[in-house]
Amino acid sequence: MALITEIAPETYRITAYVPEIDLQFSHFLVRDEHPLLFHAGLKRMFPDVIEAVRTLIDPARLRYISFSHFESDECGALNEWLAEAPHAEAISGLVGAQVNLNDFAIRPPRVLAPEGVLETGRYRFRFIATPHVPHGWDAGVLFEENGRTLFCSDLFHQWGQPEPLTESSVMEGAREALLRIQSGPLAGYVPYTKQTGGILETLAQLNPRTLAIQHGSSFRGDGAASLRELARIWKTTLGETHSGSLYQRLGGYDKIAAVIDDLFAKLREDPRFARFAAGRSIDSHQRARQLLVDQLASLAGGPCFYIGRDMQTSHAGLGITETEWNANLEHTAAALKHNGIPETEQREFLALFTRYRDDIVEAGQARAGIA
Repeated sequence: MALITEIAPETYRITAYVPEIDLQFSHFLVRDEHPLLFHAGLKRMFPDVIEAVRTLIDPARLRYISFSHFESDECGALNEWLAEAPHAEAISGLVGAQVNLNDFAIRPPRVLAPEGVLETGRYRFRFIATPHVPHGWDAGVLFEENGRTLFCSDLFHQWGQPEPLTESSVMEGAREALLRIQSGPLAGYVPYTKQTGGILETLAQLNPRTLAIQHGSSFRGDGAASLRELARIWKTTLGETHSGSLYQRLGGYDKIAAVIDDLFAKLREDPRFARFAAGRSIDSHQRARQLLVDQLASLAGGPCFYIGRDMQTSHAGLGITETEWNANLEHTAAALKHNGIPETEQREFLALFTRYRDDIVEAGQARAGIA
């Protein structure tokens, strides 16, 4: 069953984790006189999520079902919920209703105007239209005014299985996730426009105390500061001066190959990595180099295809330590700098490595061949 965590009074985070993509999917139930569910979720998750909801309320009591924008993880199971709860209404802005829900949903949605209010009993929700933030013409969020909880959808996306609720900053995880996505085939999932900064500032001015985040940890603390920091990260990463895929901004295949050649030269000169070269032929070294170039070019959004094994399989038994991992990152950073890669692209390129850290580092294990 999905994991349940109360992140604010009577507000429950119901989360399922998909290990194949290393991502959490959270749904938020507000238990009140007229219960509200934010995120209907994926159809395939519906059985697990409804069982979790049953431990909190009778699902048939659900009165409102809301979400940010039309996407399968936001509303894929909407009709399943509407069938389970005969008095429930989908909540949407005008664009979402006219473009999507009037046709998709088995019952007409309740349309909220921008700044429109929905009361569920003790709680009062304000609808904030956020077109294309995080994405989708129909996008919007709900802000619960009494407890000051902002239901963020894909804002502050984080990979992995972080803790359900944190009072520590989620910004590094959100920045790394954005860089990782921008470096691969899903680049452009946040369409940065002239309105993006203003929309995030509008949300910051609500001064939320809790950020109910769909992917990753929810956050309790200074939500306004977090939203302004997110705006800065998006502007830096997605603004007009950083358009195009990472592959293009790095300089294409030849530049990536030059960085890897420089990296391998540094590794050969470092005695800490001598054990990895022992007993390997020239052909084996050349094959490893070629696979790494192809893999990174593909991850950066280039026209390449990686045919090697997954990272956990290819590094199993090597006993790679945290010290060796960090030294490799230092050499990679030096190779990027030596090849004239700008700082923003350096950070994005390094994120291509760091996404695989847990598959490569074998903490606490004896190093291969060393007893």
